[in-house]
Amino acid sequence: MKSFFLGAGLAALLAAPAAALPPDVASGNSPTAFVGFSFSFGNGTVSSGVSARIFSSDAANEWAAGAGVSYYFTGETGVGIDLGVARNFTNSAGFVGYDFLRNQPVISFGLTRTQDAAVAAR
Repeated sequence: MKSFFLGAGLAALLAAPAAALPPDVASGNSPTAFVGFSFSFGNGTVSSGVSARIFSSDAANEWAAGAGVSYYFTGETGVGIDLGVARNFTNSAGFVGYDFLRNQPVISFGLTRTQDAAVAAR
């Protein structure tokens, strides 16, 4: 149980700075934080856990780059760090990437704060 709280704390520390990042001046989009559930595939097992990530854009219905940390509590337990691409929807997102600590592909679904693309264009 102690490792679960350690992983959750690490995830929160990674996601917290997203609110302090400056907006992207060229596109009008700001980075945004993501919290969700992750699944990694490899070594004949599927591991599930919780993730925190930072996405490059908060525009709804747009693609973004993402980086983050995951804590897996089933399958092969432990912490992972990943990079990938995300598709933002309205206040939710899907993420596909690669976990470099676990050397496995990862898929995530979760919540993020987005803004309408028309608002971002202003």
